[in-house]
Amino acid sequence: MGENSRQAPKTGRLRGPKCWNRSRDSAKRLHNLREKDLQNADGRVPNFKPDAVAFVGYLIAHDSHRRGQISVLAHQKGYAGSEQGFLRPVGMGNTLEGMRVQALRRQAVFLLLRWLAALLFTGFFALHAVAQQSPKQQWKTLPFAIVRYNDDAPKSWNVYRGDHKGVYLVRLWKRYLLIDTNSQSAFEIDPAKVLVSGEQAELSAADIPSDPLEIAEWKTRNAGPVLRHRFRFGQSGNFLELQIPVLPNGKPAY
Repeated sequence: MGENSRQAPKTGRLRGPKCWNRSRDSAKRLHNLREKDLQNADGRVPNFKPDAVAFVGYLIAHDSHRRGQISVLAHQKGYAGSEQGFLRPVGMGNTLEGMRVQALRRQAVFLLLRWLAALLFTGFFALHAVAQQSPKQQWKTLPFAIVRYNDDAPKSWNVYRGDHKGVYLVRLWKRYLLIDTNSQSAFEIDPAKVLVSGEQAELSAADIPSDPLEIAEWKTRNAGPVLRHRFRFGQSGNFLELQIPVLPNGKPAY
């Protein structure tokens, strides 16, 4: 940029008056350079585009940037400048740095919120899925219970009791029925939904259909040691009789 723009040779760190002298010398050189360039007919600065006005703007921005760096460094070292001090946080450089830091903070907050939202979203649907899956209810073989089909003993059958009195899971050959003696209703159960292990069976409440089977002629009779529940499938179908042992007071044992 000319003879006046050449930098002074580096002599290591400068402190105190030497630093101020170098700063004044740099300011004087830049002042001479600006006067010389402004006197040019085309208003251009050698090796700088587009013109002298842009060069002055560059110098202001550069000086502000350095002021901001010095101010931040001074504050980090514990030197808090006064309102009239040279190192107070002013200058375009410090402003731009502050804007950059704020932008990074906003971005970090945004990423954190998005991560939390994704975590809550995933957790909500995981809990919802778990809530939708009804726990398996344990059913145990009911001792001394009897099943009769059209007044005959089926070749293969079993009766399981659950947690609620008066509700039984009946296996009739490969068919499973849920019989609710309280509401006098019967439900067809998909055999694939029943998990049998020894004397126990598992059935989820979600696998019990909402609509009962069509039955007729339900009759309940206390026959001494057992309580007989008898009904017909449909209006003219086969009969099923379920005999549940009772206590000495005449109430069902299960």
